[in-house]
Amino acid sequence: MAILIGVPLAKRKEKNNVLLQEEAKDILQIIHREPPKTIFDRDISNIEHQSDVARILILLEYGGVYMDDDVILVNSLDEFMQNDDEFEKRYNLVMGEENYDALANSIILAKRKSWMLKKWLLEYRFFDDNIWSDHSCFVPWG
Repeated sequence: MAILIGVPLAKRKEKNNVLLQEEAKDILQIIHREPPKTIFDRDISNIEHQSDVARILILLEYGGVYMDDDVILVNSLDEFMQNDDEFEKRYNLVMGEENYDALANSIILAKRKSWMLKKWLLEYRFFDDNIWSDHSCFVPWG
């Protein structure tokens, strides 16, 4: 079962979700969530930062794959999604490298309750909404 989670949409886009749900039948469940406005009593006003926090919270709850809507897969992700002990040891969380000192959070593969996601989320205790991409790309690297 795939789960598509998004914010409540305008009527036009909501109709597209209904069509998508009908087409995907039993393999897709759409869950609507409001973007988080705070994390550890710190305000999140920037929508991109809200998205960063939401993807961590959702992957902690469900596990799976997060991809930005401009990501195009050219190879299967199956090797990263195995359910065995060896996989658990090697691939608790998979992200791409943005550059030499940052990770790309545009695609994230994670196990439910991933220890790395928990650690990453805890770093939001020191979050500053005015600093662009610090907690989304640089913090998980360090």
